[in-house]
Amino acid sequence: MHETLSAGIEEMLSPRANLHRIQATCRPENLRSGAVLARLGFHQEGLAKDNLFIDGAWRDQELTALPNPMFSEPPGR
Repeated sequence: MHETLSAGIEEMLSPRANLHRIQATCRPENLRSGAVLARLGFHQEGLAKDNLFIDGAWRDQELTALPNPMFSEPPGR
């Protein structure tokens, strides 16, 4: 999973795509997914309470983001 996400992140943060940031969510109890995001450089920004209805109940989601340090404002913006 780490290798696949790394390749996708590299493309999304490239000058060609020029995204300002990437956001990802996971359930707080999903420690393995949280660990993958942390290893990829995502930092926690918050918690969305009762955000997703899964398995018959409303579940929280941890919000994480990875800013693009090489983002450049498009010309003429």
